[in-house]
Amino acid sequence: MTARLRAVAILTAALLALTGCTGFQKSGEVTVGLEVGEIPPVPFSFTPSGPQAGAEPREIVQGFLAAAIAPDGGWSAAKEFLSDEFANDWDPSAGTVVDTASRRTVIEPEVVPTPTASAVPEAASLTTVSLTVTTIATVDASGVYRVSESSEMQMDFELQTQPDGQWRITSAPDGVLLDRFSFENVFDDYDLAFYDPTWTFLVPDTRWYPHVTAVRDIVNGLVEGPAPWLAGAVSTAVPEGARALASIPIDNNVASITLAGTDSLEADAIGRLKLQLTRSLSGTAVREVVLSSSTRELTAPIATVTPTTVPTRALVGTEAGFGYFTSGGLDPLDDLDEAALGFPVVAWEMSEAAGHGVALSRSGEVVRLNGDSPENVTIDVRPGLIEPTLGPFGDIWTVPADTPGALTITMQGGEATQLPGTMAELTKISHMQLSRDGTRLAVVGLAGSQAEVIVYSVLRGADGTVLSLGKGNRIRDLRSADVKSLSWVDDTSIGLVVANETDSTVIVQPLSGPAVSSRAVADVVDIAGSSDPGAIWIRTSDGKLYSSRGTTWALAGSGILVLARQQGAAVAH
Repeated sequence: MTARLRAVAILTAALLALTGCTGFQKSGEVTVGLEVGEIPPVPFSFTPSGPQAGAEPREIVQGFLAAAIAPDGGWSAAKEFLSDEFANDWDPSAGTVVDTASRRTVIEPEVVPTPTASAVPEAASLTTVSLTVTTIATVDASGVYRVSESSEMQMDFELQTQPDGQWRITSAPDGVLLDRFSFENVFDDYDLAFYDPTWTFLVPDTRWYPHVTAVRDIVNGLVEGPAPWLAGAVSTAVPEGARALASIPIDNNVASITLAGTDSLEADAIGRLKLQLTRSLSGTAVREVVLSSSTRELTAPIATVTPTTVPTRALVGTEAGFGYFTSGGLDPLDDLDEAALGFPVVAWEMSEAAGHGVALSRSGEVVRLNGDSPENVTIDVRPGLIEPTLGPFGDIWTVPADTPGALTITMQGGEATQLPGTMAELTKISHMQLSRDGTRLAVVGLAGSQAEVIVYSVLRGADGTVLSLGKGNRIRDLRSADVKSLSWVDDTSIGLVVANETDSTVIVQPLSGPAVSSRAVADVVDIAGSSDPGAIWIRTSDGKLYSSRGTTWALAGSGILVLARQQGAAVAH
């Protein structure tokens, strides 16, 4: 569980205690001060009360909804509020609706007696309780989280008296409804690990699962494959037709996983599969995986990949030159000739590990920076170019703001390619950046009059050559079109700067999960992330550099002319 979710759990527990909430028993201790990398226990165990004798329809529905915080036993506590027949039909795993509890409204019509052939003194009765909720997010059956823009929906619960005279629910929507505080106690985010098409990088695909079923859900998620929008952009070592056994024993943090359909895997594939499983389960208590097929243990050295880490220090340009910002000045780049940036730069993206980068000059040209050579190469001179971005295979992406469909990819050898039909839903584009594994392109653009954040999958060949863009995954709509900057802040989240009248808002938006916003000073024009989501840098128009301190911003320095976005290691193409 992330630090933010632990904080929410603690706050929720305090609120439950203060309001004297009945029907729940709270047990377990809150764990604080965990070591880096340590996985905390589930902070609370809830035991909802079952239905009370004589409870009215409204109370039965309220009890059913309250029991949704206990996924143990396939939501067995919630099923106590259902008729015996419907308890077998209701599917809580179909998805989750997250709402704001204070905005729920209940409509309870009159009870209607059921017609009977004979005069029975206490005939069965029917009624429907309708609930209107304001959704803030949904999680589908595969664990993919999507933000909802506070849309209303109605849920109908049909009830009937049972032979014992007690009301029970006989029809209800599949899935569960949780308010946002309960959701963050019951669910957590886990990064399923897939590969880029060259098997060089791991690509995270964030899913949300209940804590109590996370290990099983993660393994099943890997077997089922990536989220639909990532299909074609990532690879997996899980063979087609593989199936995980329902039971996954865990002993001393070692998970024994059996995958049917993997008997014929060779050593390389086994090593890759073990790495996928180990990394995917790293958010749980599992620390080691023993992998077996239906007939044998699958043993092989675990695979290795190229990390996507970048320095946490700010990479900047000043009057004194270019390098990493320090309290005493600049720490110059070892692999960049001083003369390489000897022209007015307004935007800069750099891979120090690769020794090259790309810049947008004040005159509007995009220039490739060639490592330790003072000779740069002009890549694109079209008018109206936005800040370019750099891929891990030496590919440089450029596009004019007014023509998103004219996106051009220039490979290291100089050959340039346009992708027909690219980003067809956008009429303008203001910002873009590739993820450090090169599989996803984050953009801010206008779809009609609506500003949107969209992440496209990048389909590449086995050698890293760009083939096409996949379907866009809308991450969020923006009420303000005045977005000043965009940057990946880690492998799963995007940082945005949105201008307000008196200040700026910095939004850290996960690709799958709720955003975190913080107010910053006025006139922020640049943002740059690192490998640590807690180490984010912003620059103002007058050259002040600020670093993140939780949700506040501390002045780090001044005189900064340009703040660079950083990419990871490059791959030979």
